[in-house]
Amino acid sequence: MPEAFRFHYLVYKMAFIVEGSAREPFSIMEINWNSLDIVQKLCKFSKDSILHEYIFSTIATYFNRDYRENADTYEQRDIAEIEATFKEYGIKIHSFETYYKKRKKDFESRDEAFYEWFCDQENQFAKLWEAITEEVFQLLFANRIFLLNFNQSLASCLRDGELSIPSDCQGENGHIKRDGYIPSWVKKAVYLRDHGRCVLCQKDLTGLISTDISLHYDHIVPLNQWGANDPCNIQLLCDKCNLQKSGKEASTGIKYPAWW
Repeated sequence: MPEAFRFHYLVYKMAFIVEGSAREPFSIMEINWNSLDIVQKLCKFSKDSILHEYIFSTIATYFNRDYRENADTYEQRDIAEIEATFKEYGIKIHSFETYYKKRKKDFESRDEAFYEWFCDQENQFAKLWEAITEEVFQLLFANRIFLLNFNQSLASCLRDGELSIPSDCQGENGHIKRDGYIPSWVKKAVYLRDHGRCVLCQKDLTGLISTDISLHYDHIVPLNQWGANDPCNIQLLCDKCNLQKSGKEASTGIKYPAWW
């Protein structure tokens, strides 16, 4: 497999796994919710978003399990590909062959040595997963149906009390209260992703054709439906669609403007 294809394949493979798991609310609990910094991201918009945390936790869980349970399937060629991936991302790692030759007497098999090689460099693997997370995020942030599924699963965990909302972030009925404002960087990202159009009716909101327009940055899953103040929960709507949607339901558009 050519190197360029292999790297892209890995990113798309992880995106596929994340996309599938996001439909299951229990997978949301893989995030390290014991971290107060992560919990606060439910309430305040952060560039290192809840979706970033979810992608990373999904990737880490996948590889930790795979390396532990399937170490015997990793042949020399597979390990060489792992090392090549580290090189592609500019992350240093000790080669497996050097590690194995130095400690061969400590292991009963290469399988055992492979897993220990991974464990001894887990911090380096975490750096690799962080790099892959950023690329997977770029793919999935553009997929509004995925964002709807992800935010609905997150909302389910909040509604069922599996996640606790800090008291200073709670609004009416225990929901997350609205952040004071949506940061300009969130608006810019959402505007560009949604091509300056209402995602529900496709009305042109760029102001290039008509100047009597108003931009509405809407929560895909409304706050009163247990939505969060996260960049991946925001979409662009026109006046009419925003009024009709209100806070009654979680919804998004499935149409995307054609490139030509």
